[in-house]
Amino acid sequence: MIERWIMLAAAVTLLLGCAGATADGVGSTKKNLECRKTDCDPVAIKQDCVLFLCTWTVANDPIDVYAKKVKLTWTTPKDYVFCTGLGDGVFLKYDQTDEFEQDPDNQIDPGKCKDSFKLKDKNEHAGPYEYKVLFRSTKDPKTQLSIDPSIVNH
Repeated sequence: MIERWIMLAAAVTLLLGCAGATADGVGSTKKNLECRKTDCDPVAIKQDCVLFLCTWTVANDPIDVYAKKVKLTWTTPKDYVFCTGLGDGVFLKYDQTDEFEQDPDNQIDPGKCKDSFKLKDKNEHAGPYEYKVLFRSTKDPKTQLSIDPSIVNH
């Protein structure tokens, strides 16, 4: 009977200790990323896991863009990549104004992958823009992962 209580206590401790664990070592507190210059800080993709169940988020959502012609760079955690040849990348869901441009650095050989993806935000039209981030694990490259954050141009 005591062994069961010890195992239960250990499981609860493990759950509580891992609840805020992320792939980049940062807790789950979110703060908007503010881009006030043309080179914005990298946008980190985070993995939050409890035991074997994981969810994905952008560390700072939404991204608030104040400057014109801002270069946005998304970065993946260790063991995750963007494979543009397999359809990965960062894509605006609805961009009727051509507000965003793909960076030429994103065009790599179809069989190769990289840990970052870049877009240029012209910021000529204010408002929210929803986008989709598609990426994959190097350990399971057949499975594409997806998250749906947003950018707000000011």
